[in-house]
Amino acid sequence: MRRPPHLGIPPVQPMSSRAVDPSRRRFAGAAAGAALGAWLAPDAARAQPSPTFPSKPLRFVVPSAQGTGVDMLVRAFAERIRVTTGQPTLVENKVGGGGVLGLSHFVSLPADGHTVVSITSSSMNLLPLMQAVAYDESLLRPIIGFSQHTGMFLAAPSSNYTTLKKMVDDARAAPGTVNMGIYSPHFQVALRVFEDMIGTRFNVVPYKGPDLFLGLGEGSIPLALADLGTAVRFVESGKTRPLATAAATRHPSFPDVPTVIELGYPGYEVHEIAGFAINAKTPEPQVRQMEELLLRTAADPEYLALARRLPGAVLTQIPGKDFAATLSRRRAVQEKLLKDLKLHK
Repeated sequence: MRRPPHLGIPPVQPMSSRAVDPSRRRFAGAAAGAALGAWLAPDAARAQPSPTFPSKPLRFVVPSAQGTGVDMLVRAFAERIRVTTGQPTLVENKVGGGGVLGLSHFVSLPADGHTVVSITSSSMNLLPLMQAVAYDESLLRPIIGFSQHTGMFLAAPSSNYTTLKKMVDDARAAPGTVNMGIYSPHFQVALRVFEDMIGTRFNVVPYKGPDLFLGLGEGSIPLALADLGTAVRFVESGKTRPLATAAATRHPSFPDVPTVIELGYPGYEVHEIAGFAINAKTPEPQVRQMEELLLRTAADPEYLALARRLPGAVLTQIPGKDFAATLSRRRAVQEKLLKDLKLHK
């Protein structure tokens, strides 16, 4: 069997970070803070760093749906920062266009040094390479990488799919007719790579975040390729069935679930990295203040205790410069991959 082209989303090797093993406990999510009020400062006031930071409420824009793995980690950040700084925090989900809506919204906000957006290797690399985007990419400055997420093939409990082999056999027997749910460009590309490996196509059905898991639970979609961390609570509640993880080794949350590699597809791994970006127009002193706050929080034992309740995510603490370099290296690989797969815009 032909080894797949490199997905451009390999496991993270942080340059100056430490990874934290996830546990199996369910992450409940933290409540968002108070309303913003009139807290946006004029440009003149932003020219100098605040003697105390943060000096007003902080806003976290999330371009993915509430309840996704990245969203829950952002809420853990927001809750811990609310406690440690005494400032209200707001988590704002803006969902649409695979992340375009949220990123477009973020760059329209003032560069006040108190607003960040969650980004992924998908939203920073794949999205603008696959379609036209309504925002200036250069305005997104990575300031911390905080997690890595693994993909997983899943089936509806009401379906007759209990193995990856059954899924592949059916797809080969009737190309383009077996429905497969996905969300985000990340999983669109990962699925296309797998389709090329097995020599057939699925009928791809796009969803918005956790709506995919509701579809699996209801039986309206029989199969999915999605984020393992988001899937855990649905698997534990019996609303979805795991078929295989897309990683080099079995995941500790699912020790009995085989990897795609074990099942005969060498090299098939699906990983996505996530972090925060700030508006590139933000004055450098304020960028440093925000980066320092986020890195302190990422290493805070109380944050880690909260974040570890999200199974499936590997927690990292990658400084902005290193995170930006990692994304840049992946972009070069992913651009070639998209051209090979004929998914490049």
